[in-house]
This record gives sequence, C-alpha cells and structure tokens, in this order.
Amino acid sequence: MKLSVAGMGCVMAVAMLWAAPVAAVDIMNEDVKDRVITITESGKSRDMTIGAGLMSPNICQNCTIAIVEGGQLEAKGEDWIIIRGGKLDKP
Repeated sequence: MKLSVAGMGCVMAVAMLWAAPVAAVDIMNEDVKDRVITITESGKSRDMTIGAGLMSPNICQNCTIAIVEGGQLEAKGEDWIIIRGGKLDKP
C-alpha cells in the first residue's frame, strides 16, 4: 500500500493532535501531614488524599478545589495549587 506525501502529512498531523498534552492543574502539598481535597469538575465531585510533601499532577482541567476549613479555589489549565498550613493557595 502506497501513501502519498499529502496523505502521510495528514496522518502525522492527526497523530500529533492525538498525542498533544492537555494542560491540567497540578497540586503540591507542602504540609507535614496528608490532606484531603475535594475536586469538582463538570458537576461531579471526588475526594483525593495528597500525601505530605507530595505533588499530584494533572488532577483536573477546569475545576474547583476545596479543602476542609481551608477554603476553595477555581483552577484551570496549567495552574499550580499549593496546600500550605491547611489552606489552598496559587503561587
């Protein structure tokens, strides 16, 4: 089977789009204890535990992140969220 140069270009373009990284929110827990956050995205909520001193990449693309008694933040794209002193912050 022969593929034309134009056809090969189309195949490569589709492959690059499919493999393109999606910007997503990362969160870092700078506290000395594990923290539980609630992530709400597209009307669905889920809880996630982030270990002390650990980072969790790609947790959502456009969401609200909440922590008990530590408030909540809107996050999207390549935002970084930091947990410090039991509170959420954007650097």
